[in-house]
Parts: sequence; C-alpha cells; structure tokens
Amino acid sequence: MTGTVDFVAFKADPATKTFLVRSIVENPAHDIRPGMIGRVAFVRRSVADALAAPLFAVLDKGGERIVFIEKDGVALSRNISIGVIEGDRVQITSGLEVGDHLIVRGHTEVEDGMRVIVK
Repeated sequence: MTGTVDFVAFKADPATKTFLVRSIVENPAHDIRPGMIGRVAFVRRSVADALAAPLFAVLDKGGERIVFIEKDGVALSRNISIGVIEGDRVQITSGLEVGDHLIVRGHTEVEDGMRVIVK
C-alpha cells in the first residue's frame, strides 16, 4: 500500500522508543482496521534507470573508486563514480556500462590485465 505521512509525534514513547505516526492510505477493501499497528518503509529517493552494483565490489585504490570487469578473459579495472548507496547496493553514475561483466568474486585478488576464468 502507498500513502502519505500526515503527522509525526514530536517525542518518542519512552517505553517503546517509537513515534506515533498518522498516515493517509486508501483503504477501499477495508484491509486496515482501527487499532492495527503497521510497519512502513520510506522511499527517500527514487532514481529511474539507475545502474547499481554490490557495494562490496567497489574497491578503494589510492583514493580512487574502482571495479573490475571481465572482457575476453581479461580483468580490466574501471574508475567509477558513485551516487546513492542503499543497503548493500551502490549506484554507479559513470565508469561502468550496462552489459559489462562485473567481477564480484576474487576481485580483491586481480590486477588490471590479468587473465581470469569466468565460472
């Protein structure tokens, strides 16, 4: 279900460490009833057509962020720029293209130009 936050209490309940929140949600099937407690997730930002990669695949080499891709059996490093980080994923804003074969296992052991075997 999607809704909007209408009110958030100024202080948390000291016993439960939760905030009272009132939201406005369409309820045509009457699935939500008085007194029910809900759990929500907030969408802070939405990026259309974002290219994302596992955060652990991004390496810091001398202050530069790099990833390794495989092309024709060879590991190639790519300098990247990142955007939004959410959980264990990171948005890649430049340096990686759709269809690149990102190395996510053993990537800490390879170097640029090293032959690799894809499994």
